Amino acid sequence: MKRSGQAASPPTGQWLSCETEPTCSLVAASSPERSYGPSKYSSSEPVSEIRDENTSRFPDVCARYELCESHALSDSAQSVDCANVSPLRAQVSVLGSISESAADTHLLTTILHVATGASDPRPLAEKAIGRFGSFGATSAAAPHELLAVSGFATDAMVLVKLLRHAAQQLLRSKIMNVPLGANRGQLIVYLESLLSREPVEQCRILYMDTAGRLMREEAHSTGTVNHAPVYPREIVRKARELGAGQLILVHNHPSGDPTPSAEDLSMTSQVCDAARLFGIRVLDHVIVGHGRSISFAAAGLIESP
Repeated sequence: MKRSGQAASPPTGQWLSCETEPTCSLVAASSPERSYGPSKYSSSEPVSEIRDENTSRFPDVCARYELCESHALSDSAQSVDCANVSPLRAQVSVLGSISESAADTHLLTTILHVATGASDPRPLAEKAIGRFGSFGATSAAAPHELLAVSGFATDAMVLVKLLRHAAQQLLRSKIMNVPLGANRGQLIVYLESLLSREPVEQCRILYMDTAGRLMREEAHSTGTVNHAPVYPREIVRKARELGAGQLILVHNHPSGDPTPSAEDLSMTSQVCDAARLFGIRVLDHVIVGHGRSISFAAAGLIESP
């Protein structure tokens, strides 16, 4: 569904109503189309399945790093060859004392050194950061986009994607077994780690029990740079199947501006109306942009229970 005119936000507390339709759309602020050339690596391809002859470096590097860390903390006089690991510890230690942009380059430089063993990977790190804009955007890039950067080896791509996944899993663990409505800050940090740099719109649904604890997180739909289809009936059907008492709608605006469009507001109303018929509460709708997000509940754009 195309956006018509400027994104509109109703006054705080005003509730939009509309006729429930089988489908509706999420529309983001416009942004340039991104086209990708052909590649043997698909963005949906599991990172664990992408390997080449150099991937065996990872276990060796990790084992040596752990050995040297334990050696540094002990009083043992045992000789350990840490020549290639101690500099890495020094590189990591400076990350908290430099600017964010410099830290992005420094962090990627260190990762590239671990992944490839290159003595001076900084020019490659600077090239990647220059292309994607930040370390976060670099880690969110599709595998074939990373490999399109001249000199960016498969080992480096795999390690960057694994680190991103590990960070997401850590953030997700912080929202498990807690009421999400009372932990909105941690929830939004997690959602931004998933969606803030995605090149196309995605809609995700968080299904919760009556106490607000996460039961299931599902990718509802994936669309284009400014549109993702939403199916209220399917959302409610899944909630009933799971026995969920509450849910949270989530989608991203690839343009980076999380301001709700008129279509976003209408879609939220439709899902709320459909869910209400079965005693299911839509707790919130979060729109993720670049570096900031909007919570409908916090902004007063969604009905109170």
